[in-house]
Amino acid sequence: MSTRLRFLVPVWLLAGVCAPASAGDLPAMSTRYVIDAQLEPETRELTGTVDLTWTNMSSEGVWELPVHLYLNAFAHEATTFLREPVPSGRRDHREVLERYDDPWGWTQLIEVTQGEGSGARCTVTPWQPDDGNPQDETLVRVGLPTEVAPGATTRVRFQFEARLPVPIARTGGVDDYFFVAQWYPKLAVRGSDGKWTANQFHRATEFFADFADYEVTLRVPEGWVVGATGARDAQDSGAVTYRQRAVHDFAFVAGANLQESVSDAGGVELRIIAPPGSEALVERVRASLTIGLATLALRVGPYPYATLTAVLPPFRARRTSGMEYPTLITGFPADPLFEAPVLRDLVLPESVAVHELAHQYFYGLVATDERAEAFLDEGFTTYWEGEILEAIQKTDTPSVGQPLGANLDWTALRSSGLRGLRPAESVAQRPAWLFADNTAGAQIYARTAVTLRTAEARFGQTALDDVFAAYFGRFAFAHPTVDDFVAVAHGVNPDLASFLREAWTRPDVPDFRVASATAEEWSAPKGWVRGQEGSRAKDVEGGPALGADGRAEVRTPGYVRGVVRVDGDVVHRSLEVSAAGETTDEEWVVSEVLVEGPGWDHLPVTVTFVFDDGTVLEDAWDGRAAWRRWRFVRRARLLRATVGPPDVLAMDPTPGDNSLAVAPSRAFQAHWAGFASALGQWMASGASLWL
Repeated sequence: MSTRLRFLVPVWLLAGVCAPASAGDLPAMSTRYVIDAQLEPETRELTGTVDLTWTNMSSEGVWELPVHLYLNAFAHEATTFLREPVPSGRRDHREVLERYDDPWGWTQLIEVTQGEGSGARCTVTPWQPDDGNPQDETLVRVGLPTEVAPGATTRVRFQFEARLPVPIARTGGVDDYFFVAQWYPKLAVRGSDGKWTANQFHRATEFFADFADYEVTLRVPEGWVVGATGARDAQDSGAVTYRQRAVHDFAFVAGANLQESVSDAGGVELRIIAPPGSEALVERVRASLTIGLATLALRVGPYPYATLTAVLPPFRARRTSGMEYPTLITGFPADPLFEAPVLRDLVLPESVAVHELAHQYFYGLVATDERAEAFLDEGFTTYWEGEILEAIQKTDTPSVGQPLGANLDWTALRSSGLRGLRPAESVAQRPAWLFADNTAGAQIYARTAVTLRTAEARFGQTALDDVFAAYFGRFAFAHPTVDDFVAVAHGVNPDLASFLREAWTRPDVPDFRVASATAEEWSAPKGWVRGQEGSRAKDVEGGPALGADGRAEVRTPGYVRGVVRVDGDVVHRSLEVSAAGETTDEEWVVSEVLVEGPGWDHLPVTVTFVFDDGTVLEDAWDGRAAWRRWRFVRRARLLRATVGPPDVLAMDPTPGDNSLAVAPSRAFQAHWAGFASALGQWMASGASLWL
């Protein structure tokens, strides 16, 4: 990758770039939530009302509203959420159940009415359209006594009681700290075609909702620190009101032992809430979010809201960390442990912060269907996490840190997670919550991110930035799909669109490898061949026909794509000479290389051959066949063969086999032996602290 122009631009010059749009620039919403709720810390309970104003924008009348009651996922162990396999990278809930006598959470609808005033009572029926689990009540159908005609507006009032779980996943309360998410009765998404998109709460993937305007009054113990979606509009003793237009969710944090700091980040009011004693971590997060806002504003589009609140949870509530809600994110847990030697050399706090920030665009603003195509959210966000880390670190390759002096390459770590991706499934298959056990994380996050990094390396940063900017500009607030993104890409670069379509629909991960590389002294063939003056082969002067620099025998098999068949061939041709060596009088050497590939149509590579006389040859291979073999006969010995370039093969799960030396590199072995030794010593010293 070329050096990014943005590295040369000071953040203060970008201040105007990420200035939010005014409220008048946000689109008008046909749905409005007015919520009044009280938190009871002693019991972890919430009581309140939700006044929902909703307009039927479809051409069909509506008698029923699907409504999410997400907290019921934590009601007991037989819910769909707690029964399903844990996605890779997330921890199981059983540890929490062993530590707490009563960790459960739930939501109950006390009364639901339609109409002004007291209204007419609605019916409520649990609904399990995804798996038929009768013990799951994370989704209900609310029957309306009066039809909502096309274009008509109705008011539905929910009186509810809820209880937060202890922090099991995403939300919860413990002691005097409460992160409250997915806590109120929430309407499902209805498309213009009249179809509802309504799913139960699943382990893998997250949420999908329509945009609305919110006015929320929260009643919490006096003196507690509160942060929430949107801007604080009013506050008195024990009650605070927030308002926000054009968001699809509302979450908040409340706690007794928290501190809040406020700064300006290019026109955005940046609020960071964390426990006392976290000042160093707060400053790291503040700096990374400021650069992140500028990077996204410059390359994707302006952040349209006036505020952004980042919460660094206490360690005891760490299961609420790393989450995203409109204008509100939770970052890395705040704990002095992460300022200890070795750990402080990692950029995990920055990485988590900018990942959740990027969600403000690819979860918060375009709002794709996380249940169906989670990679459009998590995968895009993971890609931009890497891009923002590059801006923070002012490098061409993001790093997770340099513990013990060894650089942890961000891209390599992401691609390495694809090694055990079995069974083979395409990223774009639906629904996203039905990936094979323990593969959802690798598919949704890592595979999509390294695909985009590969696209950036192949087609250029400018082309990919143009795609994201056009996608965001066209589909903000619109619930786009993968087809929409590929269509935008096609308008920028058809070859880029073809690559993305293949990468997201092929079930296999592209894995190139140098299968073999050999070099042996040439010997004349035994027997009789016609040489100069009819001499026997062993007496032939001048060596074999492939002796000229750059010339090789190239053997490629055929391949079939549907009804299209391409035949293989064996040709003698000259390769590109990228470095010319000095002519020697050495003996002739036969060098052979076999490279195996995935047989993709849109992932060409370059194979490089390095010889001991200094000659470097390159061959461009379209990679469409399953393998290619090269044979050289030169007065020089092959040292190594490499398939690459590395950044174009960011998707390759095993980059270590993309290069093969005829003789192993002792320097490489010594480096990694030393690193392994140092790592072992550090782990041993750390373990001794607990003995």
